[in-house]
Amino acid sequence: MRRYLKEFLSDHRVVEIPRFLWLMILHLFILPFRSKSSAKLYASVWTKEGSPLLAITKRQGLALQQQLDDDYGEAELPVVIGMRYGNPSIKSALKLLVDINVRDITVLPLYPQYCAATTGSTFDAIAKELQGYRWVPS
Repeated sequence: MRRYLKEFLSDHRVVEIPRFLWLMILHLFILPFRSKSSAKLYASVWTKEGSPLLAITKRQGLALQQQLDDDYGEAELPVVIGMRYGNPSIKSALKLLVDINVRDITVLPLYPQYCAATTGSTFDAIAKELQGYRWVPS
């Protein structure tokens, strides 16, 4: 939980106060105390499949993959999941796509709305990851 909270709350699009001040607050107060209480809350909604958000996202990914397979042929358009925070990560999803030689990538953020802290942050993470690639997919 601590690692997740650190990644999420370190995102400059999520918390927009001066960086130095925020990182001090995050490391001295929030992470040491909020991690345990957040873990208890998450445990109360966990399912046998794990995180409800991840379980639902995986089902959505499978349904989309089945539809694309029906429409375009099996494995023509691979669907992979990359979560903005946690695992499977955006980094691992992009690596998988590049490893199977995907040349064009369409990103479908599953947020119910657009805002900088959600969709904007996701595209920041994708761009940051692709900066380390010699070849960048379209």
